[in-house]
Amino acid sequence: MQKKIKYKSNGMIEKSKVQKYGEALELIKKNNGSLTAKIVVDEAKDEKHPLHSYFDWNDKTASNKWRLHQARMLIANITEVVVVKGKNTECRGFFSVTRESGDQEYVSLKDVTENIDYTQQVLDKIIRHLEVTTDLLSNFKELVKKKTRK
Repeated sequence: MQKKIKYKSNGMIEKSKVQKYGEALELIKKNNGSLTAKIVVDEAKDEKHPLHSYFDWNDKTASNKWRLHQARMLIANITEVVVVKGKNTECRGFFSVTRESGDQEYVSLKDVTENIDYTQQVLDKIIRHLEVTTDLLSNFKELVKKKTRK
């Protein structure tokens, strides 16, 4: 059964290309044993590669740094539909982790669930995100209260 892939943010990628792009990222990871923004850009340089059209190759308007950013945004916004408690649920398709060597890379949801170190890294990031979000919400509520009291 083919994995159904979605894109987290609307408007950045044509819906008709999301599945193809997600599958291309998975194939790059499978073929290279790793998924990084640099590897994605290097692979996509080939005009026949499915991801080639995603990037801006005109060096007058884009630089390698911009393409790396594009690759990171693509990787970060791919989601997949998984079944949780009997319901289809969207989940991030790739997670940024630090390998034992200290290098950053993106790994699949399956990799995260099968590697305790990756699981812990992702949980730690989620907890930090929740703490920041909680603080932001608390501060926002306080600002709104002050504004409405005046």
